Amino acid sequence: ASATAAIARAHAVTHAYTSPYHVRRLAALGPGDDLPPSLRFVVATTTALDAGAADAFRARHGVPVRQGLGIIEVGLPFVSPGAAGEAVGALGRPLPDYAVRILDQLGDALPPGEAGELVIAGPGLIDAYLQPWRERADILDDGHFRTGDLARVDADGGVQLLGRAKDVINVGGVKVFPLEVEAVLDAHPSVAASRVRAAADPRTGEHVHAEVELRPGHDAAAAPAELAAWCALRLAPLKRPAEIVVAAKLAMTGSGKVVR
Repeated sequence: ASATAAIARAHAVTHAYTSPYHVRRLAALGPGDDLPPSLRFVVATTTALDAGAADAFRARHGVPVRQGLGIIEVGLPFVSPGAAGEAVGALGRPLPDYAVRILDQLGDALPPGEAGELVIAGPGLIDAYLQPWRERADILDDGHFRTGDLARVDADGGVQLLGRAKDVINVGGVKVFPLEVEAVLDAHPSVAASRVRAAADPRTGEHVHAEVELRPGHDAAAAPAELAAWCALRLAPLKRPAEIVVAAKLAMTGSGKVVR
């Protein structure tokens, strides 16, 4: 993070395209390790951004963080306003010329407020996949790209990203979105990164399993109980991790996303 800040100062960077992981690291920079005053626009993408990280970045560097959704096959159809306390995954309305639908498992459109698969239409959509070769007409569904992401749309047309459809955890019939749980864990001062997945449970079918990477100087032995108490205040009972395991290091992609 310190090296990134130095490069940003050297080049008087004005726009930054980041991930939530980078936002948290940059927000924790010490005095004198500042981002340049030229910086005026920051977008976090790859996964949902928790409000605590965005607010900490704004407090440290004086610049709001906007949530974006970048998709190789589509482009960048969403950039949120970056308001203080913005909800996790709140992308706002799609950018001009883009249109979205939320579909159920049968491909039928869902009304506002209901969760389903996010599909997007607009300019510059994918032309083809190279290997194996698939043309645009075979990829799109009625002119829309099926993202595989779960989302819902509010009455004003704002979209909230909930996570990947394949990652949803079914706890006794209750759908739990890993991004929601990860956002709560990541907001704890001791947590550098987290990964949430389903684990088999003889009573509920599945339960929430969490792995966390701690920031330096925090007690790994005490962390599971502390984080369980933290989650109990912020998540409904079936959404709380039944297991919290401290990992020495969680693998990251090049874009700062935890490898699942």
